[in-house]
Amino acid sequence: MAAISQRLSAGGLYLSALGIVCALAALQLWQVLRPGLHVQPLNLAAWKQALTSPVILTVLCVTLLSMTGQMTVFSYIAPILRDAFAGGPEQVSIAFAVAGMTGVAGNALASRVVARFGIDQVIAVAITSLIVGIGLFAASFGNYTLALLGIGLWGLGSFSSNSLQQSRLVALAPGLAAATVALNTSVVYMGQAFGAGLGGWFIAKSISPSIVWTACALTVLALAVSMLATRLSKPRLSIL
Repeated sequence: MAAISQRLSAGGLYLSALGIVCALAALQLWQVLRPGLHVQPLNLAAWKQALTSPVILTVLCVTLLSMTGQMTVFSYIAPILRDAFAGGPEQVSIAFAVAGMTGVAGNALASRVVARFGIDQVIAVAITSLIVGIGLFAASFGNYTLALLGIGLWGLGSFSSNSLQQSRLVALAPGLAAATVALNTSVVYMGQAFGAGLGGWFIAKSISPSIVWTACALTVLALAVSMLATRLSKPRLSIL
């Protein structure tokens, strides 16, 4: 009973700390956002434009492939580290910490350079970081130190690529931003579900580098489709 009480107390402290951090973040957003900021209302015609635009659908496909590839492995990172890297709870926790910290760092870095280099170019770099990181993770199967390096590179492109995808959709068609960002969020969840299903299929057979190489191949395909989206978007969509 004492152990359970300690765990509950620790959980309560964690949730309290999380609530305080969220409140501080909300306060900062309230101070930064311009007054009168609102989302343009959408009608059925706007949804039709979004769902029939080849450029927008191609960009959404980039999100789908990227998320499917990442979640094929990330959904099962704990059992993969346990069985292929002899990783215990401590090693798994470190891997999650590395992924989270590099994810935040990559997002911050991307936000600072995107205006200089352009959304399409920075997205290409972010997805390339995914490819290199996941590829290194696959190549280092059994070597925990190299795997952490791969996870770090993977993290640099993970958060940033999705944030940039949303910015890309807004830049392509500002008048459809409410629809396209919502669609992108839905596609993120679809990718998570597809990736978890695909990864589960591999895990049910055996834990081997093939699951990670498959994820890497999906991110390579995401980069190829992203480059296609860049070509299709020039000239930009003429949507208000």
